Amino acid sequence: MNIYQEFHPEQTFIRLCGACENGNDVTLLEQALSTCLVRGIKRIWLVCDQLTQLNFRAQHCLLLHSDRMEAAGLQLFMAGVPVELRDALDLTGISRLLPLLPADADYPSPFFS
Repeated sequence: MNIYQEFHPEQTFIRLCGACENGNDVTLLEQALSTCLVRGIKRIWLVCDQLTQLNFRAQHCLLLHSDRMEAAGLQLFMAGVPVELRDALDLTGISRLLPLLPADADYPSPFFS
């Protein structure tokens, strides 16, 4: 998996590309989310239009960071979630716990320009 980040004063965009399927990928995801938490960035957009898979550990990482971010007054969104990935997240229940925004919506992201 590749991760691309763009930081702005009030929000950041983290683009996830490929499959998050092993420990190294989950570590990259954890580092990106932890950086946002430490910086106190108010709105975090996970841009998922090129994400193909999130394994169980990655989903657990998202839930843990979502709780921590919410407690700190930060917002975490998954934007551009492909239908196939959304279906998989529906099966695990993540879609009920995190804001998943569809792939065909408009977002304030440089990645969707």
